[in-house]
Amino acid sequence: MSSLLLSYNDLPSKLKRCYLSAEEDEEMETIGEEYFGILAPRSFFQEFEKSYDNRIIKCKMHDMVHDFAQFVSENECLSLEINGSEELDVTNSLDEKVRHLMLIIGEGAIFPVSTRRIKRMRSLLIDGGRSDHSSLNGEILEELFRELTSLRALDFCESYHSRSSLTPEIPRNIEKLVHLRYLSLSFQHIEKLPETLCELYNLETLDISGCFDLEELPKGIGKLVNMKHLLNSRTSSVRYMPVGIGRLTGLRTLGEFTKACRLESLKNLEHLQICGIRRLGYVSD
Repeated sequence: MSSLLLSYNDLPSKLKRCYLSAEEDEEMETIGEEYFGILAPRSFFQEFEKSYDNRIIKCKMHDMVHDFAQFVSENECLSLEINGSEELDVTNSLDEKVRHLMLIIGEGAIFPVSTRRIKRMRSLLIDGGRSDHSSLNGEILEELFRELTSLRALDFCESYHSRSSLTPEIPRNIEKLVHLRYLSLSFQHIEKLPETLCELYNLETLDISGCFDLEELPKGIGKLVNMKHLLNSRTSSVRYMPVGIGRLTGLRTLGEFTKACRLESLKNLEHLQICGIRRLGYVSD
């Protein structure tokens, strides 16, 4: 069996409309859940993992479904594990037709700079959990952001137990990823997010959960008008919530709303479905 790499909420809206029959004003997430509920009992998906509130957060697809998915996407999807110095082999493996790439960086391996030549890549998942140190410094990230401007999903696939992490700061030129819908920086040791992140007007999901060293969110976060899911739980170092959070009227999920911001900032978030509220010791009213 094979794990699903992205959840439904991670998919760009245009891709959702290719697979789901819905009108423009309908909630795609709701319809997607209905479709999932129909397919799951028919063994399309198995081995469900649920959260504390009984929501399905992970599952696996059946072997037959996996084999069929591989058949129809064999030229577009690729998963590579890199161990030691294998840049030459990686260069030969990468094809310009690849649209969705998962890189597993093993111990002693370096990030393959040849990745930048896949100009039309849509999804990039980087798992560096097996490496002893970060192979993604600021210079490499700058180059990736400069070249892979067609990305829709970027996920660094870290976890609480990972030994590697990104550079403490994300390069300013992340603004070049103008088509990005999904960005996961969870459990990274980043200290600051650049204000240029707020130029990613198409961003729908930002996952910074578990970023224990993060001190503040960008002041211009209110410009991310298409944001639906701000996953910011376990970010206890963040000192305050920007005032602009109240302008994200499309938010469905707000992982953690913390002190030093008036609760009335939430009044315009009419679509909010999940919201965690923490550290209210400073609330006067």
